[in-house]
Amino acid sequence: MKKICCFIDILGFKEAVNNNSAFDLLENYQGTFEIAEIINSIFNGNKYTSFCDFIPMSDSLFITGKDTNLFLKDLSTFLAETFLYNSGTSKKITLFKGAIAYDELETVQQKCKVNFQMNKQNNIVGKALNNAVLLDAINKNNKGPRIFIDDTFYDQLKKDTIEKYILVENNTKELLWPYYAFDSNNDFEMELKKYEIDWLVKSLELYNCYKNKTFSKCYEEFVNLVIKTAVQTAKRIDFYDKIREEFISIITKSSNTLFNNLL
Repeated sequence: MKKICCFIDILGFKEAVNNNSAFDLLENYQGTFEIAEIINSIFNGNKYTSFCDFIPMSDSLFITGKDTNLFLKDLSTFLAETFLYNSGTSKKITLFKGAIAYDELETVQQKCKVNFQMNKQNNIVGKALNNAVLLDAINKNNKGPRIFIDDTFYDQLKKDTIEKYILVENNTKELLWPYYAFDSNNDFEMELKKYEIDWLVKSLELYNCYKNKTFSKCYEEFVNLVIKTAVQTAKRIDFYDKIREEFISIITKSSNTLFNNLL
């Protein structure tokens, strides 16, 4: 059966292990997922309903699905809400990097042993998994919290989904997952104000915090992703001049004018 496979790694996990803060990174996405499940059960919600399998393994996650368009929306929501989960606290935030592919994939149940007790767990096998892992490896030099998309998955998407969620640049296709912030029926100007605080300002603060460290490129690319998402969204609805003026003002105040070339 052809299905979606998303393979993602937690960024900075090795360093977090060395600093005894790895559990914070795991808690962020576990907490995000558990809250969604509670909301779904109590309020008959529909968060992450396109996820067939959600399989954590150390610093990696494997998520599968069938409905490509809904999956992309759910995945963007999950990545965004995981980032926002601790973004206002002193705990570490969780960012992911990975890839999505669409091909043959099977979910199988296998026996395992946990704390000396026999148990069962799901495993996945198939070309979609191989292709997602390979695409991530091909993009190993493309740093930052970026989710790359293979051509077969891309070909399954509706035009409207592509225009909202996909950036095609330099022969690569990647997910503009911060678009989650704009994907509602609210007024765009109101969403933009919130985006500037929750996403642009926060990403610039993270970059300033880590820009003199070895993994600064990760946070530089996060700022790039945040800006590119807003720019593509604004151009689609003829709001670019307004967003350009406001973003340049915020970026200049953060003393990071290098990002102005994206506007």
